[in-house]
Amino acid sequence: MPDAASLMVSGIFVFLMKMLMMWQATKLTYTADDLPKLYAAGILQADHRIELLDGEIYYISPINFPHAQCVRKLNDLFNDQIRKDYYVDTQNLLVLNKTNIVQPDIAIYTREDFLQLTQHPHADMVKLLIEVSDSTYHQDKQTKLPKYAQAGISQVWIVKLADNKVEVYEQPHQKQYLTIHHYLIDQPVPTPFGFNLKVSDFLS
Repeated sequence: MPDAASLMVSGIFVFLMKMLMMWQATKLTYTADDLPKLYAAGILQADHRIELLDGEIYYISPINFPHAQCVRKLNDLFNDQIRKDYYVDTQNLLVLNKTNIVQPDIAIYTREDFLQLTQHPHADMVKLLIEVSDSTYHQDKQTKLPKYAQAGISQVWIVKLADNKVEVYEQPHQKQYLTIHHYLIDQPVPTPFGFNLKVSDFLS
């Protein structure tokens, strides 16, 4: 016959399982169409930076100075080279699909496509996507990168601040990239626009 301690543990376990089932049943998921309604209802505020990942809303923490400075440098470097034909968009919404909307640090589009937009851009418009990663490295690589591959984004850079290096992902196939290159601080990174950027020019 079970003793009192065993019965208590069993009861707690059953209670926790019921709570988990209730939480799963009431867990809210959203689509791209829901976001304007959430803003209109005041549930989301205009100054909230959010991403929608698999239908769940994630709030983006404020970025620190090294992260911000790297984005600024990359923005300047690309604009110096391709401003005439391409638009360098920083930290704005990008729609991957109905349940995944992200805010990459940099997304580059043709200027013609960008100027014709009547809504947030979609993944098939992206020529290059860049994530600058510090504490977000795990999420950028494990959660978001497979979604970028599935959406068909042809080239993604993850700039890893902690290691002063750049990981370049190419050839998307299903939820992965078939080609990966690593570039260190003193190495040039080839861009899809016909020129190189030295890592030390934006990580220093």
